[in-house]
Formats: sequence, structure tokens, C-alpha cells
Amino acid sequence: MTGGLCSRGSRDVQEVTQVTRREPLAVVRAASVRIAAAQTLAHHDEPAFATQSLDLLAAELDSRNEWAACRAARALELLGERARPKFDAMTDALRRRSSGFFGKKGADPTNYGLEFSLRTAVERLRNNPLPK
Repeated sequence: MTGGLCSRGSRDVQEVTQVTRREPLAVVRAASVRIAAAQTLAHHDEPAFATQSLDLLAAELDSRNEWAACRAARALELLGERARPKFDAMTDALRRRSSGFFGKKGADPTNYGLEFSLRTAVERLRNNPLPK
């Protein structure tokens, strides 16, 4: 994968797809690899891969590993409109994990990167509704 895993090049998507056909993303032990692969697969034309990757990224938002949750939030933020199916999951995670640092009162302090990425993604999707 010459351009970096998240470059979204067609070769990257093809290579990650081949690996994913042999081993589901959920069983990959390293969160950073699992999240980067899911972010790449979200750009796949085959809906099953895109759905699987978005499901994995949304599940990582609840990870006890704060950095994994932050990486998943950033991946969803960077996916933009492709992340819209997980809008409710992002909104719920933001409500649960917000520290209030970015203007919302919440429970416990958390990773500010996670909060920033989720807030940015949610606001972008909220301000750009799908055409009817």
C-alpha cells in the first residue's frame, strides 16, 4: 500500500478488501490498524464493506481505549457525508463523552480530540441535510 492506508487510492481499497475477505476487521487486535482499515473500506463501492466499516467505527466510539475512540471519531469526521448513517451514534457518543470543553456540559472529562472530531462531524452533517 504505497500511498498510505487512508489515502483512499483504489489499490489501497482493493488490498484491504482482499485481507477483509479472509479475516473480518473486528478480529484485528490492533485498534489503530482496525480503524485505519475501516476508514479505507468506507470508500468501497460494495455496500457490505461500507456498512461493516461504519459499524466498526461507531462501535469504537464506545471503546475504553480513549485513543481508539478518538481515532474512530476522527475517521468518521474525515469520512464526512459517508458517515451520515452513523449520525445518531456520533450524537450519542458526543453526549456521553463530552467534557464541556467545547461548550456542552457533560459528565467526565475526556479526550478533547474525540470531542472536537465528533462535534465537527455532527455539526457538519446537521448543517448540511440531505436534499428531499
